Amino acid sequence: MGFGLLIIGYSALLLLRIVPIEIVGFFIMYLGLEKLSKYEKKLSYAKYAAVFMFAESVLSSLMWIEKSFDISIGFLSAAYIETVENILYHAGLLVFHILLYYGLSAISKVSGYDKGVTRSRFAIVTTGVYYVAAICGSLIPNSAQFMAKPIWIMQIVWMLVNLWLLLGCFMMIVTDEMLEDENKKYAEFIEKNPKLASEKEKKQIEKAKKAQAKKNKKNKSDSKKFTATKIK
Repeated sequence: MGFGLLIIGYSALLLLRIVPIEIVGFFIMYLGLEKLSKYEKKLSYAKYAAVFMFAESVLSSLMWIEKSFDISIGFLSAAYIETVENILYHAGLLVFHILLYYGLSAISKVSGYDKGVTRSRFAIVTTGVYYVAAICGSLIPNSAQFMAKPIWIMQIVWMLVNLWLLLGCFMMIVTDEMLEDENKKYAEFIEKNPKLASEKEKKQIEKAKKAQAKKNKKNKSDSKKFTATKIK
Protein backbone atom coordinates (compact mmCIF):
# COMPACT_ATOMS: atom_id res chain seq x y z
CA MET A 1 0.00 0.00 0.00
CA GLY A 2 2.85 2.39 0.83
CA PHE A 3 4.55 2.00 -2.56
CA GLY A 4 1.18 2.27 -4.30
CA LEU A 5 0.56 5.66 -2.67
CA LEU A 6 4.08 6.78 -3.61
CA ILE A 7 3.45 5.90 -7.27
CA ILE A 8 0.09 7.69 -7.33
CA GLY A 9 1.58 10.79 -5.68
CA TYR A 10 4.61 10.85 -7.96
CA SER A 11 2.44 10.41 -11.04
CA ALA A 12 0.70 13.64 -10.04
CA LEU A 13 4.08 15.42 -10.23
CA LEU A 14 4.43 14.41 -13.89
CA LEU A 15 1.99 17.20 -14.69
CA LEU A 16 5.03 19.34 -13.76
CA ARG A 17 3.51 22.63 -12.62
CA ILE A 18 0.88 23.17 -15.26
CA VAL A 19 -1.83 23.13 -12.58
CA PRO A 20 -1.41 23.28 -8.77
CA ILE A 21 -1.71 19.51 -8.38
CA GLU A 22 1.70 19.06 -6.70
CA ILE A 23 0.09 19.83 -3.35
CA VAL A 24 -2.00 16.65 -3.82
CA GLY A 25 1.00 14.65 -5.04
CA PHE A 26 3.22 15.47 -2.07
CA PHE A 27 0.39 14.82 0.40
CA ILE A 28 -0.23 11.34 -1.07
CA MET A 29 3.51 10.62 -1.08
CA TYR A 30 3.69 11.67 2.57
CA LEU A 31 0.98 9.09 3.38
CA GLY A 32 2.92 6.42 1.48
CA LEU A 33 6.21 7.29 3.20
CA GLU A 34 4.45 7.32 6.58
CA LYS A 35 3.46 3.67 6.02
CA LEU A 36 6.84 2.60 4.63
CA SER A 37 8.88 4.33 7.36
CA LYS A 38 7.50 1.73 9.81
CA TYR A 39 9.56 -0.87 7.95
CA GLU A 40 12.58 1.28 7.09
CA LYS A 41 13.43 4.25 9.34
CA LYS A 42 15.62 5.87 6.69
CA LEU A 43 12.50 6.60 4.63
CA SER A 44 11.28 8.89 7.43
CA TYR A 45 13.80 11.53 6.23
CA ALA A 46 12.06 11.62 2.85
CA LYS A 47 8.74 11.82 4.71
CA TYR A 48 9.82 15.05 6.44
CA ALA A 49 11.07 16.41 3.11
CA ALA A 50 7.63 15.64 1.64
CA VAL A 51 6.07 17.75 4.43
CA PHE A 52 8.33 20.67 3.44
CA MET A 53 7.45 20.24 -0.24
CA PHE A 54 3.76 20.11 0.65
CA ALA A 55 4.11 23.48 2.43
CA GLU A 56 6.04 24.86 -0.55
CA SER A 57 3.31 23.61 -2.88
CA VAL A 58 0.74 25.59 -0.88
CA LEU A 59 2.76 28.73 -1.65
CA SER A 60 3.09 27.68 -5.31
CA SER A 61 -0.67 27.06 -5.57
CA LEU A 62 -1.50 30.47 -4.12
CA MET A 63 0.83 32.12 -6.64
CA TRP A 64 -0.80 30.15 -9.47
CA ILE A 65 -4.26 31.30 -8.32
CA GLU A 66 -3.04 34.90 -8.12
CA LYS A 67 -1.71 34.82 -11.70
CA SER A 68 -4.55 32.81 -13.23
CA PHE A 69 -7.36 34.93 -11.79
CA ASP A 70 -5.49 38.26 -11.77
CA ILE A 71 -5.98 38.90 -8.06
CA SER A 72 -3.65 40.22 -5.38
CA ILE A 73 -2.88 38.01 -2.36
CA GLY A 74 -1.00 40.14 0.17
CA PHE A 75 2.78 39.69 0.23
CA LEU A 76 2.68 37.34 -2.79
CA SER A 77 2.49 40.39 -5.01
CA ALA A 78 6.08 41.35 -4.10
CA ALA A 79 8.55 41.08 -6.99
CA TYR A 80 11.07 38.91 -5.14
CA ILE A 81 8.54 36.25 -4.02
CA GLU A 82 8.62 34.37 -7.34
CA THR A 83 12.43 34.11 -7.16
CA VAL A 84 12.32 32.90 -3.54
CA GLU A 85 9.63 30.35 -4.35
CA ASN A 86 11.64 29.09 -7.33
CA ILE A 87 14.73 28.55 -5.17
CA LEU A 88 12.73 26.83 -2.41
CA TYR A 89 11.05 24.55 -4.96
CA HIS A 90 14.18 23.36 -6.78
CA ALA A 91 16.31 23.06 -3.62
CA GLY A 92 13.54 21.25 -1.76
CA LEU A 93 12.85 18.93 -4.70
CA LEU A 94 16.54 18.01 -4.91
CA VAL A 95 16.76 17.24 -1.18
CA PHE A 96 13.50 15.27 -1.30
CA HIS A 97 14.74 13.03 -4.13
CA ILE A 98 18.16 12.40 -2.55
CA LEU A 99 16.50 11.36 0.73
CA LEU A 100 13.97 9.24 -1.19
CA TYR A 101 16.76 7.40 -3.04
CA TYR A 102 18.59 6.92 0.27
CA GLY A 103 15.52 5.34 1.87
CA LEU A 104 14.58 3.21 -1.16
CA SER A 105 18.14 1.93 -1.45
CA ALA A 106 18.08 0.95 2.24
CA ILE A 107 14.74 -0.90 2.08
CA SER A 108 15.80 -2.61 -1.18
CA LYS A 109 19.03 -3.80 0.44
CA VAL A 110 17.20 -5.19 3.48
CA SER A 111 14.62 -6.91 1.25
CA GLY A 112 17.29 -8.44 -0.99
CA TYR A 113 16.10 -6.47 -4.01
CA ASP A 114 19.52 -5.67 -5.52
CA LYS A 115 18.06 -4.00 -8.61
CA GLY A 116 16.42 -1.45 -6.30
CA VAL A 117 19.85 -0.43 -4.99
CA THR A 118 21.26 -0.20 -8.54
CA ARG A 119 18.25 1.76 -9.81
CA SER A 120 18.53 4.18 -6.86
CA ARG A 121 22.14 4.90 -7.80
CA PHE A 122 21.19 5.36 -11.45
CA ALA A 123 18.42 7.75 -10.39
CA ILE A 124 20.96 9.81 -8.39
CA VAL A 125 23.14 10.14 -11.51
CA THR A 126 20.08 11.15 -13.59
CA THR A 127 19.16 13.74 -10.96
CA GLY A 128 22.69 15.20 -11.06
CA VAL A 129 22.64 15.44 -14.87
CA TYR A 130 19.25 17.17 -14.88
CA TYR A 131 20.19 19.71 -12.21
CA VAL A 132 23.55 20.52 -13.81
CA ALA A 133 21.77 21.13 -17.14
CA ALA A 134 19.11 23.26 -15.45
CA ILE A 135 21.69 25.37 -13.59
CA CYS A 136 23.81 25.85 -16.72
CA GLY A 137 20.70 26.82 -18.65
CA SER A 138 19.90 29.54 -16.11
CA LEU A 139 23.49 30.89 -15.91
CA ILE A 140 24.40 31.03 -19.61
CA PRO A 141 23.32 34.42 -21.04
CA ASN A 142 20.52 34.33 -23.63
CA SER A 143 20.22 30.54 -23.34
CA ALA A 144 16.59 30.39 -22.23
CA GLN A 145 15.27 30.29 -25.79
CA PHE A 146 17.23 27.24 -27.00
CA MET A 147 17.70 25.45 -23.63
CA ALA A 148 14.08 25.47 -22.46
CA LYS A 149 12.88 22.50 -24.54
CA PRO A 150 15.90 20.18 -23.92
CA ILE A 151 15.71 20.86 -20.17
CA TRP A 152 11.96 20.18 -20.18
CA ILE A 153 12.57 16.84 -21.98
CA MET A 154 15.32 15.97 -19.48
CA GLN A 155 12.95 16.69 -16.61
CA ILE A 156 10.35 14.31 -18.09
CA VAL A 157 13.01 11.58 -18.55
CA TRP A 158 14.31 12.14 -15.00
CA MET A 159 10.84 11.80 -13.48
CA LEU A 160 10.09 8.69 -15.56
CA VAL A 161 13.32 7.13 -14.23
CA ASN A 162 12.08 7.84 -10.70
CA LEU A 163 8.70 6.31 -11.51
CA TRP A 164 10.51 3.25 -12.92
CA LEU A 165 12.38 2.93 -9.61
CA LEU A 166 9.15 3.16 -7.59
CA LEU A 167 7.36 0.62 -9.82
CA GLY A 168 10.20 -1.84 -9.35
CA CYS A 169 10.03 -1.47 -5.57
CA PHE A 170 6.24 -1.81 -5.68
CA MET A 171 6.46 -5.13 -7.57
CA MET A 172 9.45 -6.67 -5.81
CA ILE A 173 9.44 -5.51 -2.16
CA VAL A 174 6.97 -7.18 0.17
CA THR A 175 6.26 -5.58 3.57
CA ASP A 176 4.69 -7.25 6.62
CA GLU A 177 1.47 -5.36 5.85
CA MET A 178 1.32 -6.91 2.37
CA LEU A 179 2.05 -10.41 3.72
CA GLU A 180 -0.66 -10.09 6.34
CA ASP A 181 -3.16 -8.96 3.71
CA GLU A 182 -2.22 -11.83 1.36
CA ASN A 183 -2.42 -14.40 4.19
CA LYS A 184 -5.85 -13.10 5.14
CA LYS A 185 -7.09 -13.35 1.54
CA TYR A 186 -5.64 -16.86 1.19
CA ALA A 187 -7.25 -18.01 4.45
CA GLU A 188 -10.63 -16.70 3.26
CA PHE A 189 -10.19 -18.45 -0.10
CA ILE A 190 -9.30 -21.80 1.55
CA GLU A 191 -12.24 -21.47 3.93
CA LYS A 192 -14.61 -21.04 0.97
CA ASN A 193 -12.88 -23.82 -1.01
CA PRO A 194 -11.87 -26.46 1.59
CA LYS A 195 -11.33 -29.12 -1.11
CA LEU A 196 -8.29 -27.18 -2.37
CA ALA A 197 -6.63 -27.11 1.06
CA SER A 198 -3.78 -29.44 1.96
CA GLU A 199 -4.10 -31.88 4.90
CA LYS A 200 -2.06 -29.55 7.09
CA GLU A 201 -4.25 -26.58 6.20
CA LYS A 202 -7.41 -28.62 6.84
CA LYS A 203 -6.16 -29.47 10.33
CA GLN A 204 -5.30 -25.81 10.99
CA ILE A 205 -8.77 -24.69 9.83
CA GLU A 206 -10.45 -27.34 12.00
CA LYS A 207 -8.32 -26.34 14.98
CA ALA A 208 -9.17 -22.65 14.47
CA LYS A 209 -12.90 -23.47 14.24
CA LYS A 210 -12.79 -25.49 17.48
CA ALA A 211 -10.92 -22.69 19.25
CA GLN A 212 -13.47 -20.14 18.05
CA ALA A 213 -16.39 -22.38 19.09
CA LYS A 214 -14.83 -22.83 22.54
CA LYS A 215 -14.36 -19.06 22.85
CA ASN A 216 -17.98 -18.40 21.82
CA LYS A 217 -19.23 -21.01 24.34
CA LYS A 218 -17.21 -19.40 27.12
CA ASN A 219 -18.52 -15.92 26.27
CA LYS A 220 -22.07 -17.27 26.26
CA SER A 221 -21.68 -18.94 29.69
CA ASP A 222 -20.06 -15.82 31.13
CA SER A 223 -22.98 -13.68 29.97
CA LYS A 224 -25.40 -15.92 31.88
CA LYS A 225 -23.62 -15.21 35.16
CA PHE A 226 -24.75 -11.59 35.08
CA THR A 227 -28.35 -11.08 36.23
CA ALA A 228 -30.25 -7.86 36.37
CA THR A 229 -31.05 -6.58 39.86
CA LYS A 230 -33.67 -4.08 40.76
CA ILE A 231 -32.36 -1.04 42.59
CA LYS A 232 -34.46 -0.36 45.66
